[in-house]
Amino acid sequence: MKAKICFIIVSALVLTLALSSCSTQEEKSKKNESKSSSLKPIYSCPMHPEITSDVAGNCPKCGMALVKKTK
Repeated sequence: MKAKICFIIVSALVLTLALSSCSTQEEKSKKNESKSSSLKPIYSCPMHPEITSDVAGNCPKCGMALVKKTK
């Protein structure tokens, strides 16, 4: 009887550790994605701030040059 209880406790512990390590890897990958996306400059139109781009160019609505956003 004691062997069954010990086996159940050890199995639960191993399962908990395995699942917690999986979520940690997902959180790390999300953090890495957010860091890489924050390094890219964002350009927007001065007259139409809803227009954004990751490359410099012209606004499709008014033709003005897109300017780099500051944080």
